[in-house]
Amino acid sequence: MLTGRIILNFVPVMLLVLAAAGAAALHLGVSMQNERQNDRLAAAARTAAGLLDGGALRSAALQTGGTEESRQALDAQLNAAAKAAEKVSQVEDVGLVLYVLRGEEYLCAGATNARDAFYSAAFMTPLERELPAGTVQAITACAQDGGSVTFYHNGLRCTGYFEPVLAADGTLAGLVEAR
Repeated sequence: MLTGRIILNFVPVMLLVLAAAGAAALHLGVSMQNERQNDRLAAAARTAAGLLDGGALRSAALQTGGTEESRQALDAQLNAAAKAAEKVSQVEDVGLVLYVLRGEEYLCAGATNARDAFYSAAFMTPLERELPAGTVQAITACAQDGGSVTFYHNGLRCTGYFEPVLAADGTLAGLVEAR
């Protein structure tokens, strides 16, 4: 009887310990998976930023609303960069989104996948019209050294790694986001 009581008192404690250990292992696994994914997105964004022509971005940003030719040229550059980024990062179907800098404002310039082009507005629309101010501030903070930003848009959780695109003179021309 004593053994039975000891076991009955011990089993609930043991189950709690096992549940806590399982939750900790799950949390660690998810954290490691998120870190690997972020590293892959960073590799994709860095590759794309290195391949994009900052001068072309700057000239597209200077044109009011852009032209069809400038849009096609940016799309061609972005699609070529996406293919290279996919190879380097080993992320299948990597999505790139391009933002050009006009003055102090980022403009949405294109996306490689339809699912990533969630912006409702047209080519060269200010990012401030599409996302909340706090999200835009987090994204613009990535203009110096790059970085990851997680945000919600239309109820969807999005995580992107942002990398600056530089012109030939070393000045900032825009940002590229890998999703």
